[in-house]
Amino acid sequence: MFTRLTSSVQALICLLGLLCLTLTSAQASETVLHSFSNNCMTGANPVGQLVAYGGAFYGVTWKGINGYGDIFRMSSSGVITVLHEFNGTDGFTPTDGMTLVNGILYGITYQGGANMGVLFRIAPNGSAFAVLHSFTGASDGLGPLGTLLLASDGNLYGATYEGGSSNQGTAFSYNPMNGSYSIIHNFNSNTDTVSHPKAGFAEGNDGYLYSTTLDASGYSSGLYRLKKDGTGYAFVHGFSSSDPAGQFAFCDLMKASDGNIYGVSRLGGANGLGTVYKLVPSTGSVTPLWSFDGYTGEDANSKQIQGTDGNLYGVASSGGYYGYGTIFKLSLSGACSVLTDFDYWNAGLSGANSLVQYGTKFYCTSFDGGQFALPDNSFIGYGAAMSISAAGAMKVLNSFYQREGWNAYAPLVQSGSSFYGETYYGGEYGYGLIYKTDASGHFTVLHHFNDQQGYWEGAGPDGGPLLARDGSLYGLTSPGEDLGQGPSLR
Repeated sequence: MFTRLTSSVQALICLLGLLCLTLTSAQASETVLHSFSNNCMTGANPVGQLVAYGGAFYGVTWKGINGYGDIFRMSSSGVITVLHEFNGTDGFTPTDGMTLVNGILYGITYQGGANMGVLFRIAPNGSAFAVLHSFTGASDGLGPLGTLLLASDGNLYGATYEGGSSNQGTAFSYNPMNGSYSIIHNFNSNTDTVSHPKAGFAEGNDGYLYSTTLDASGYSSGLYRLKKDGTGYAFVHGFSSSDPAGQFAFCDLMKASDGNIYGVSRLGGANGLGTVYKLVPSTGSVTPLWSFDGYTGEDANSKQIQGTDGNLYGVASSGGYYGYGTIFKLSLSGACSVLTDFDYWNAGLSGANSLVQYGTKFYCTSFDGGQFALPDNSFIGYGAAMSISAAGAMKVLNSFYQREGWNAYAPLVQSGSSFYGETYYGGEYGYGLIYKTDASGHFTVLHHFNDQQGYWEGAGPDGGPLLARDGSLYGLTSPGEDLGQGPSLR
């Protein structure tokens, strides 16, 4: 037996029915502002020399959001913008910096494309990305390495580690104007002495292209030359443990204002710690300009540059005051001094890449190190970008690989137009993080929790931050450590 409903209750039911009908017929709108993951936010392990252009710097990272590397732009203050994420089919594992040609950036990846590497281009604003050539591993080469050279004829020149007629590598050219790609030389250790090139070219005043490679029959490494049309190949110099010019010389070369070509060896020389050597193209002589002594660094493995003052500037990956490398200054007459020393906290550690000069300062990235490096070497970081003044003052501009968090259990807290929250897991150390976002989905990590010995910040925040009247955020981590991190990270 049913009880008769009052008119007021009937009216309420009708109203709810209409409301439900309205919600059912209308599509609910939802926007995902940010999807948490365990991926890289700005890329990881920057490689190669930066390109300075239009007041900004452009470079590549070995890893990225997709795990394949990315192309980034960095402001002079260190703000990173990812221009392109490689996805494997359009490139995988860039190992060297890019080259600027008529306002367009060109570069290579060691893998990807047809799985053998690609040659690509991109505009500085991130548009016009295109794969210009996908290496097949056959006659066109496999695994390009070394920075592309823009030569005097307007073409780009590079080398592949393998592929070609003997599968020992190739030298190639690319014409940016008409898009033509061609092989100019196939390496064969039986006839060339060298094989499997790993470095980029330098162009001499004689019109020859010069480069080095680790594989050289009877030597620890070798230096060779060839003309831009592929003719005139010659083996120039073999490095060895008894060679005063050094041992294991297989890095990019550079031409200085005196017309000579300069390079570095990782070992050998007078002290066994590597050298800066000089090649005189007119005579073919290769002699040491400087033998590293530990204090000025050791194990130099990146291309030097010539500063506006006429001196050579380069990076040693170890040695120096702290043992983590130096930036050295070397006159063309052979006088060497240390511009600055890398340590735990100023980003270097090891693997610093080639310098670029912009204005009165030098800029570079390092493959590892950065803000998150720990003094006990339990975590060495994923790279950094830095500026160095002419007096040697170093400033860390950005630390790469700011790993995101996951399991955001707590609700958001709003302050102005921003929202603040925390994740239980993830962050650079795996103990969670504090983040900020806005209605447009702009996401920033404010703090990575570090509960390792010597820090003890706590781990796993899950209760949500509280916004106090003083504008700071307060909260607790699961192990009970106090959290006092505000929006400004005071």
